[in-house]
Amino acid sequence: MEKTVEEKRIYTGRLLNLNADRVSLPSGRKTFREWVHHPGAAAAIPFISEDRIILIRQFRYPVSSDLLEIPAGTIEEGESPEENIARELKEEIGYEARELREIVSFYPSPGYTDERIYLFKASNLVPVDVEREEGIEIIEVSLKEALSMIKKGKIRDGKSIIALLSCAD
Repeated sequence: MEKTVEEKRIYTGRLLNLNADRVSLPSGRKTFREWVHHPGAAAAIPFISEDRIILIRQFRYPVSSDLLEIPAGTIEEGESPEENIARELKEEIGYEARELREIVSFYPSPGYTDERIYLFKASNLVPVDVEREEGIEIIEVSLKEALSMIKKGKIRDGKSIIALLSCAD
């Protein structure tokens, strides 16, 4: 097991922090580990019926492209994953989920970040009167269509793929 010898914060940002820590390997050799601290995220598949779901289309700056995804958001300080996704469902699609069930949680890229994403199934949706986030397009599809969209390369977002495949029977 590696042991931290020295912790060094290189950058502190609004969303994430970059660290370059010096570690000691089991052999005794010293090396560096660059890694990103991220507060974590929550995402949910909103089921509007037994087999129909809501996806969102939004522009993602790092990949310079619109992506089809399930609603998601970064967990804010003091917020639980359940509280986070309840807020995000209201802000992104204008619904409140009366039932929220965790599907799985995972580390999307543990080689360089400690981010953990919690995935939920949201059902018994009730519309709420809120101002939705700008730049998000709502798309209703069947779960079967969404699974087909993964195979055709139309859904390329990792958390969405994992969540959708986890709900496939």
